[in-house]
Amino acid sequence: MEVKRYNEAHVGARRTLHLRVMGGVHGPRWFERIGVRFYDTQDAVRGVPGRAIRVPVPYDNPVYLRQLREVYRAMYDRFHVEPLVTVYHGTWSAGPWDEIFHPQGSAALPPGYTPQKFVRGMCEQLDVLIEEFCLRGCVAELPYSGKYPPKDQIDITGPLTARIVERLGKRSPFLYIQSNGWGRTNTGKQTVSWGHERDIQDAFGQVNLSFQALGTNAGKGWLPQGDWVALVELAQRYEAAYVEIYPPDLLPLDARNRIVEAFGFPEPPGLASDGSLPAGFVGFRPWLKRRSRVLYQREGTVTQPFVHEGQPALRGLRSRHRRPKARRSPWWPACVSAPDIGASGTTPTISASYLPPGRLRCGPCFTLTTATYRRACGRFPWSGSSEPRCRAGSLSSE
Repeated sequence: MEVKRYNEAHVGARRTLHLRVMGGVHGPRWFERIGVRFYDTQDAVRGVPGRAIRVPVPYDNPVYLRQLREVYRAMYDRFHVEPLVTVYHGTWSAGPWDEIFHPQGSAALPPGYTPQKFVRGMCEQLDVLIEEFCLRGCVAELPYSGKYPPKDQIDITGPLTARIVERLGKRSPFLYIQSNGWGRTNTGKQTVSWGHERDIQDAFGQVNLSFQALGTNAGKGWLPQGDWVALVELAQRYEAAYVEIYPPDLLPLDARNRIVEAFGFPEPPGLASDGSLPAGFVGFRPWLKRRSRVLYQREGTVTQPFVHEGQPALRGLRSRHRRPKARRSPWWPACVSAPDIGASGTTPTISASYLPPGRLRCGPCFTLTTATYRRACGRFPWSGSSEPRCRAGSLSSE
């Protein structure tokens, strides 16, 4: 209703929603009580095992597949007739996020592990998403980024890509593959997917791709992105449907690294090049517009865990809206945590009412997240096109 009210009050500034489910460590505790199989292992940083985590077994786990299907089906039943919901983001059995997770180094493998079992289980999870969304006319997304070994050790994404093409055809408008790792590595190289370049290279031309920034040029512990023009050229080379960047590079604009030229040149009129741009370069927004795509900007997030019993409780809230002067963090509110559901004598320190109308991204914990996007340019002609679409006939590109 928040998004609908905003759209009614702001003609021409249409906002839409993405829905996301997160598995892995975000799975609710009651999963194990109903028979979902979990195992103990370790998260890894650049292949080196670190913190202990407990996550779903990725194969021979029928109760997990049933729960995955049920949450997808609930999302479809609730929202498939809603034209403002344009993309459904799925999850793998996963680890720390919703991405592909395979223990590395000395970290414990799932019980009864073989590479063949692992790949088979991932394909089974993919099938659930395809059947519950793509084959029912909705646009879905899954990530190829994550924490897993390179292809010369185990090829996970190759069979997944083959299954997508087998069931949906090449570059189906109903499924997108995203990679979080688009940026500059610690060696200074700019890449589409740090550590998984080959996975993306092999998928290119078979499936539709999108990229998420690896870091930000704003510092504060993040790896720098470097020159945005070169990164946009890289994304265009892979025909990315959308790219996702972090608010610190937008507030304020990272002009030193040419973010304005990278996303805007030669628009708006008057944006001049100093002659340093590559010959024929077109910024990401005009490039999308020429390809009849729509660019959406994500504006804020609300995270909300849903439990098996009881009422949902607000766990965290973020917005890029202006913040009170007393707040030092560039994230307003940075990440305001609420206590566990049922805790006595404590209350959340903030509520969704702090956000201005239309700046919400919300969701539950398997975890489900909904994202609100602001339309920036162009229109999407979904009829008779090979570009992404949904029942409402609109593409969401960030």
